[in-house]
Amino acid sequence: MLRKAYFYLILLGALHLSPGALAIAEALDFAPQSTEQQKALATHFKAQDHLAALSQFDQAFGQSRFARSVDGQAFKAYLMYRSGLKITGIESLNRISQPQQMHPTLKKLWLENLKVDDPVLKHLNLSWSPRFRGIIPTEVLQAQEQRDQWNRLLLAAANDRPQSSLRDLNRLRRSSQKIFDADLLNLTEARILFQMNRLNETPSLYRSIPKSSDLWLEAREELAWTYLRLDQPEKALAEMKSLVTVFFRHALGPEPFVLLNLAHLSVCDYPAIFRASTEFKRRFGPRVQALAQLESSERLALIQSALNQMAQGKSREKMGELAALMPRRMFTDTHILHLTGLTAQLTRESQLLARLQMNPLNQGLEGRIRRAQEQALNQVRQLAQKELIEIRNMTQRLHLVEAEVIQRMHIESRKANNSSRLRSSGSPHRGEVLSFPASREVWRDEIGNFVVDVRECPRLEMSLSQRAQ
Repeated sequence: MLRKAYFYLILLGALHLSPGALAIAEALDFAPQSTEQQKALATHFKAQDHLAALSQFDQAFGQSRFARSVDGQAFKAYLMYRSGLKITGIESLNRISQPQQMHPTLKKLWLENLKVDDPVLKHLNLSWSPRFRGIIPTEVLQAQEQRDQWNRLLLAAANDRPQSSLRDLNRLRRSSQKIFDADLLNLTEARILFQMNRLNETPSLYRSIPKSSDLWLEAREELAWTYLRLDQPEKALAEMKSLVTVFFRHALGPEPFVLLNLAHLSVCDYPAIFRASTEFKRRFGPRVQALAQLESSERLALIQSALNQMAQGKSREKMGELAALMPRRMFTDTHILHLTGLTAQLTRESQLLARLQMNPLNQGLEGRIRRAQEQALNQVRQLAQKELIEIRNMTQRLHLVEAEVIQRMHIESRKANNSSRLRSSGSPHRGEVLSFPASREVWRDEIGNFVVDVRECPRLEMSLSQRAQ
């Protein structure tokens, strides 16, 4: 007995195996080991050379009864997963109809090696049957339940059931989930509370999102809308001061300019409205042309180039001017992020299959890569169309605000002409006029820290009437 234990200790050191891996290597009794090819596969597997074992699998088992069995399918799927064919391996496992018949050693292999934080799992839309309990780690099954819960709460909010959505969100917060970060949960809760008209509870949630987050820009815009709804236009203007800087010119949509002008209208700063409208035209006139040209063959090649760079992990900032030509939501769209991540992983797996000369399987992957690329391309074009529609709608709203201003100024001008109280000439005091020099250079540390102090609107109306005379 002691000699046997000593022998295994030597083997453990020679193969650099962990004690758990050694126990599995000992118990490789779920697969036949009678032929030379099967013995060679077993040798590679015991040495944890999964790629060599996978390349030997078809020669060792072919179309045998074992290859068609639950154990054969699960073993080949495991070898794929450990060799780098992660999507192929996980999907092969998921297709097994009776996983509970799997050999205990294979169950242990999957249970110990499939991790909930494996990035590949984010690219897969798989539903795991309860029959996989004891095979798939509990954390993976819980992650699926949490994603389902997330989809339910979003659907409830979209169907005007915010109370149900908020309950699901609170349950998700109390769980030990690691899928959704705190910034996304805070932003989602703020949106639900906004929908429930519990406006006073939202600012702290919006402000909790740091500048380093990809959600910061959306959070500050929605915070400004909240302040406007709370009849605090000076705070809304302070937030918009951060957003309309040139720092965000490629990431900012057209709606913030409508919000900005509504805030200016609330404090009767009419000149600022026309300045903002002029800036809107300067920014979005060329933008409309760029988006409209995305249908051309030359632009389609640029879209594919941007998608390829996203698949390689490049951010919007690293793409430079190419990113400025794309729809602004392209870089945060969950569907595009899923497709580009899927394409990147499938491409790596296709290259590996080509090396292994597993041509039938590789042909299927190549087809999936093409379909994923086409879907991503179509999604970008749809985003471009939506952005064009958004710009057109926001332009119309800006025109309505301008029309309201012209009407108000006309009425105030008539009041000034008919009232002796308002006939005094002169310019307003410098402290009575709002000034937003956003075109100057802005340091990043300043963004998000602007403060605006406005007077009551009637007093501002009087000074503007004097300026209009």
